Amino acid sequence: MFASHENRHQDVLRAIVSSETSFDDAVRDGIPEIAHDHPELEFKTFEAVAFQGVIRDDNVKVFQVVIDIAGFHKHSHDH
Repeated sequence: MFASHENRHQDVLRAIVSSETSFDDAVRDGIPEIAHDHPELEFKTFEAVAFQGVIRDDNVKVFQVVIDIAGFHKHSHDH
């Protein structure tokens, strides 16, 4: 965890990101999308915690990665 004396804390989001191409693409495309949906967070690290997917007609159709993304959340008030 990143230490700080400012009025902020670190949050961890768990998300499932997906791609029809690869696990790598799921992460690379998914993190910016999550960051866009959470502008209050300044993302710093991520960890892939699980890999999964969808099989149809004996072929992999969807690659999914469960990720934990850590980011700072800054407040303008004290807790």
